[in-house]
Amino acid sequence: MNRKLILGISAGAAALLAAGLLFLFGTVRVPAEAESSPSAPAYSLREHEGKLAVFETGREEPLRILDLDVRMLPPYDQGLLRAGIDAADERELARLLEDYTS
Repeated sequence: MNRKLILGISAGAAALLAAGLLFLFGTVRVPAEAESSPSAPAYSLREHEGKLAVFETGREEPLRILDLDVRMLPPYDQGLLRAGIDAADERELARLLEDYTS
């Protein structure tokens, strides 16, 4: 009798665990901002003739050139700027500029 009771309790616990996992993972929602497709960044920070420059997406000429010699930055940052650092909007651009100019 004890064996049947233990098996019954084990089966019930397994079913309860499975139901709990289904509920947990079945109700997970993706935030609205993650559901929408990511839009192209509005700006990019890049090196331009040795200086830090702001580019609008899709443009080859800089929107703004800052008086910051990129060679004065750490090699890691120089590499990032050669590749381009994207900024989604003016707020993110301002944050990046503050990071590099302060």
